[in-house]
Amino acid sequence: MEIELKSELAERAWLLNEGIKKCLVNIRDNYLALGCYAFELKHDKLYRLLDPDARTWEIFVSRQNWGLKRGSLDNYADVSVMIGEYLTGRDIDLNRALDITRIVRALPAPEREDKARELIGSAEIMPPSGWRDTVREHKGLIMSEDCSHPEEFRKHKELCTKCGGWLS
Repeated sequence: MEIELKSELAERAWLLNEGIKKCLVNIRDNYLALGCYAFELKHDKLYRLLDPDARTWEIFVSRQNWGLKRGSLDNYADVSVMIGEYLTGRDIDLNRALDITRIVRALPAPEREDKARELIGSAEIMPPSGWRDTVREHKGLIMSEDCSHPEEFRKHKELCTKCGGWLS
């Protein structure tokens, strides 16, 4: 009977994990849709039809009850416009999509599309540590495998076993 119980728990765990994956895809897709809406409202200045007194996009956004700042909406729009079409149907999480957008944004227009496709391809298959190094490399920072980890750059932390807090 215990084996049956473990198999039922394993099936439940698998279903929960699949539910999380589905939610993350929905979050990413909603993020992209939100970005498309924000881009069109801002780019075509359609927000002025909704609020004629809003002289700027920032004023319009501040008057909304969305709980979002102008910078966040602009980030959504950037991701949607720059790489949104490449993300559809791909297995890339939102954080990596944001990283890709930041890297691609810094490039001249002719190079953006090829670099975006290259980064999206690698984002799908790289483990987290490899992806972090890819982002560091594109930012012009040293990659972890090339670092000797000098003592003066290390953060030493200790765990208090009484309260569970980290001490510097």
